[in-house]
Amino acid sequence: MKHIPYTNEEHLEITNKLKRSLGPEWLAQRGGPNGRLTYIEGHTAINLANEIFGFNGWTSEIKETVVDFVDVNDNGKISLGVSVAMRITLKDGTFHDDIGYGASENARSKAAAFDKAKKQAVTDATKRVLRNFGNALGNCLYDKVYVSNIGKMANPQIKFSPQNLHRHAQFNTQKQQEQQKAKQLEQQKRHEQQLELQRQRQQQLQQQQQQQQQQKVEVKQEPLTIQPNTNTETHTGSNNRDSETTSAVASTSNNNNVVCPGPLMPEDSFSYETWLVEGDDEFFVQMLANSEFEEDGELLGLITQQQNISQQSNASESNLGVRREPPLSDLEDPSNKRTKTSQS
Repeated sequence: MKHIPYTNEEHLEITNKLKRSLGPEWLAQRGGPNGRLTYIEGHTAINLANEIFGFNGWTSEIKETVVDFVDVNDNGKISLGVSVAMRITLKDGTFHDDIGYGASENARSKAAAFDKAKKQAVTDATKRVLRNFGNALGNCLYDKVYVSNIGKMANPQIKFSPQNLHRHAQFNTQKQQEQQKAKQLEQQKRHEQQLELQRQRQQQLQQQQQQQQQQKVEVKQEPLTIQPNTNTETHTGSNNRDSETTSAVASTSNNNNVVCPGPLMPEDSFSYETWLVEGDDEFFVQMLANSEFEEDGELLGLITQQQNISQQSNASESNLGVRREPPLSDLEDPSNKRTKTSQS
């Protein structure tokens, strides 16, 4: 056996335990030749050694067994005595030796006599060797003061507790309760995990909904950009000064998509000379703006003369407070003008 030394803490702990004397609950009494005998039972000594040293902290070894005598009576009964030398060693290599003695009287057979005698010898040897380690293992029983005082104390019985029983799994209620508790804990963990998964899913759904709402708000807040329609006006006219201008109506649109009207056509009885007197500057200016007669010097002169007359008439009317009515040509349908022009 390989020896393992104790640490300082273990050595101090074991020493303190061995110094203490046993309480009355660990002791037993029986009648002896000199009155009541206080002693420690074999199983109690072994339990105390396991508690102090540990179940793997000590070993016992029978060094020698000696049969002292064997007697056979006339009636066939056997009496014998056996002595045993024993050694107990701790895990750090510390050991003690001692002897024990066992006897059997008037046994019916040799086997029964040896069985009883040897067991007694081994148990006695074990107790005697263990007492060498300290008071807690039975050495206190050799103190007369201790024995006299401990005998006066009440001897409480260690209560029986079914919870400390090592039962079969079929009858172990404590193990069943532990298993039930373990199952309940597992169920609780699973329930908590499911709740956590549900919370995560709800959070994900909420985040998705928030993102969708934010996208909708951003789309609403974006300014509307309208691409302008670029339609060009086309005008067609004849190079003949005597023929009246025929223009094609083209639609033009700006950013507000407003359609400009086509050019106005003069009446049949229209003449530039009479118009200069009566005056319809707006019609004439618009017609010339949409016609191809801008390069004619005669017409340019007429335009200048008309502007002078128009300014004089407007000034005189503003002084007299007279409101000039628009000419009838503006109120007529432009389609009639086209038909009249075509007839002429």
